Amino acid sequence: MYCGIDLANKTSAICVVDVEGNGVKECEAPTDEDGFRQALAGFEGLLILIEASPLSEWVAQLLERLGHRVKLILLPGCGSECVRENRVCR
Repeated sequence: MYCGIDLANKTSAICVVDVEGNGVKECEAPTDEDGFRQALAGFEGLLILIEASPLSEWVAQLLERLGHRVKLILLPGCGSECVRENRVCR
């Protein structure tokens, strides 16, 4: 399964889909450890895509500790100072 997270300072939008692209879960959660932990409870080993941003590195580290794989997406014009090279999709 796959997950996309639209990060924001206070609340992030989360969408989980199956391998065929069918929606499994769509919600908003506080942008903190408890929020992500609760929103993704019951899901294991998701491939999670997140837009590269100042928030993305700590969120990626958290999600990896929770057992998920994370890819950061670097959009055109986005700085890459906070993004590790081996994790970025261009």
